[in-house]
This record gives sequence, C-alpha cells and structure tokens, in this order.
Amino acid sequence: MPPRTEIIQRIRHLKDQGYENPFDRVRRHYMNEMYKKEERDLILYSTSWTIGGGGVGTSIGEGDVHSFMDVIHGLDGDELDIIIHSPGGSPTATEQIVSYLRDKFDDIRIFVPQSAMSAATLMCCAADKVVMGAHSSLGPIDPQMHLPTTPRGHSTAAFAVLDQFEMASSDIENYSDLTVWKPILDKIDPGTLAECNEAIELSKSLAKEWAEEYMHDNKSDADDTAQQLAEFLSDRRAFKSHSRRIDRSQASNHGFEIKELEEDDTLQDLVLSIFHSTMLAHENTDLVKIIENQNGRNSMVVNPN
Repeated sequence: MPPRTEIIQRIRHLKDQGYENPFDRVRRHYMNEMYKKEERDLILYSTSWTIGGGGVGTSIGEGDVHSFMDVIHGLDGDELDIIIHSPGGSPTATEQIVSYLRDKFDDIRIFVPQSAMSAATLMCCAADKVVMGAHSSLGPIDPQMHLPTTPRGHSTAAFAVLDQFEMASSDIENYSDLTVWKPILDKIDPGTLAECNEAIELSKSLAKEWAEEYMHDNKSDADDTAQQLAEFLSDRRAFKSHSRRIDRSQASNHGFEIKELEEDDTLQDLVLSIFHSTMLAHENTDLVKIIENQNGRNSMVVNPN
C-alpha cells in the first residue's frame, strides 16, 4: 500500500498540474483498480465521523437509500463489494438500504477498513462475508433514544431508559423517594418505555433475520448461530458502552463470517489506499459523506456550515 504521505504527494502533484478535484481522481483510481482485480461491483460509503466531522450528515439516514439507488444505476453485476466507514444511524433506514441491495445482488461482501458501528454493524449482518483488518472494529447494535430531558434533548441507550424506570419503580415503593424521581419521570413521555422495547426488538430481529438469511444461508445451524449473534450484539449490559469496539476475533467467535483483509496483500493495499485517500478528502473538503461506485457515479453530502 502506498503510505499516506505518498498518497498526499500524488494529490498535490495533480493539484499542481491543474487537475480539478484531485482527491476524487486519486480515490477513483484505486476504486477502479479494485474493481478490475476483483471483477465485482464496488460501492464506497464513507463519512467524516472519525476526523472531527461527526454530527450532522454522518449518520445513516432515510435519504441514503436514494443515494444507493443512484450509484447502483448502471451496475449490472450480481456481486457487490461495499467499503464502509460509518458511526451508524437509523435501523429503519438501514433496513431500506439492505432490502434494496439484497434485491439487486446475490453476493455482498462488506469491507471495514476502520470502523462500522451501530447500524453500520447491523448492515454487516446482511453481508455474505465481512472483511476486516487487525485494526478494524464493529460495535454493539443497542438502539439509542433521543429524550427531551434537557432543553436540547440528549441521546441515551434504550436499555438505560428501561433500567432507570426499573430503579424508579423499586424506589418509589418507599414514598419518601418519590420526590427524587418525579422531576426525572415527568420529562419522559408515557410511550417511551414501549418505544425503547420496540427499538431493542427491532435491531435484534433484523440482525438475526439477515444473518440467518444471508451470512449463514444453507447451514444446518443457521437459526442458532444467527440468534447467538443477535443476542451478542444487543447485549448492552455486557458492553457497558455503545462505543465499545468489537474486533474481528470477537466478531468471528460470535457468529460473523469474517475474512481477514491481510489474506490478500494486493486487495489489502487497494482497500486501504481507497480508505486513506477518502479520509484525506474528508479532511480537506466540506464533504461529510461520500457514496460512490467504481465508475465515479456518486452522491455527496456537504457540511451545511
């Protein structure tokens, strides 16, 4: 793999030569090389999440399915590689994307050059194989809830909300403790408990359904393996943090079909070159999300600020 400094020099050379969009040119060069080597359609789904560009525009959202539809237009293969770098986002938006992709492609590999967390991990459950390096990570899929407990609201784990209600129920049996809990409970909508339970069940059921149907298709133990994977990914109390990392060894031990990126030196070089040139684009432009195929057809999200 060309070191990061070499990729930077290549971008600078193109810029000095007067070429427009040198970041795009370098990234697309490596994407096209990977496509020629693997002979599989290729889509990059990347965000600026880990380089200080988190927040608005980086999450998997309802508009992403339209972006995928746009970049898949014109692709006629039945095998797809996805390179993903994402903090996650909406499980229902992820469900739309997965439904569309699995309708179009018979075999999907998802490459994780650094991190695919939360709903991005959920998407990985719908792959036939997940390709990870020694440095790559997935994450728990326990859903996060936006609660109006502050003027701007805040996000917290659905499991944490349920645990807090359980603590409150226990404490208010002693009426002297009611005054402690009342200001907190007054800010929680009555439907929140049901929404938390439903959100947890949705993520878990999607993980199981996809892993069983795609990743473990035609295996005698598909149901049990998929169920164990879904339970593992949803176990908030074991992870203790939504940001906890799951390396490829843990992922493999709990039901993911994992391929090591290092097994193919040339493929590893291409994937990491695509990733590094993409991160340089995020660092040096206003792009917070890049969705692109090997032909350069793309859908970009720009920082509104």
